[in-house]
Amino acid sequence: MKFLFSDRPELLFLVCFVFHTITSSSTPPSLSFCGPWTEEREVLVSLFASTSGSNWFNSSRWLEAFSDHCKWFGVTCNADLHVIKLSLPFNQLTGSLSPNSSLFLDRLQYLEELSLQGNKLIGKIPGSLFLLRKLRVLDLSNNYFDGILNDFGSSNASKSSIEEINLSSNLLSQLPEPFSAFQDTLRVLNISNNLLPYSALI
Repeated sequence: MKFLFSDRPELLFLVCFVFHTITSSSTPPSLSFCGPWTEEREVLVSLFASTSGSNWFNSSRWLEAFSDHCKWFGVTCNADLHVIKLSLPFNQLTGSLSPNSSLFLDRLQYLEELSLQGNKLIGKIPGSLFLLRKLRVLDLSNNYFDGILNDFGSSNASKSSIEEINLSSNLLSQLPEPFSAFQDTLRVLNISNNLLPYSALI
């Protein structure tokens, strides 16, 4: 049935939205092509709630009734309505990403770029972010992430597509070893201006 909407993504959105609205939240949608759409939208809603979305500098169209999440500020989707880019830099996001780590890992599986630099995010950086299979760019610089970066498992890193990682200007004190696990794809790594020992920077 999905092919009927291949040239009209807005109709696919409307069908999925109506179906999701009339279906119990505890019941998975039976329309298979709506499953990923519903899950990814829920991730964005959770992100909004956990980072004080009502206080963002720009939250244009976020959570509006009957709004297509692909048209929310900072969200970019592909032709199949999968979220491929989430860019909310310098937007007054506050709070922690840790509670949402499994949501990012399990549901934003098409994400290629995550840019949340220049906000007021705190706590640990979920290691699962580094393992999103399609993620190429991760920029969490200029926040207040602290402590030890959660181990992401070097055995899984070989499956990563990540090319750029910017964690500069945070409060990180220790990194997992080794970042060399990403050596086949990683081109840029910036971990400057943290609380890391000198040995971690060379």
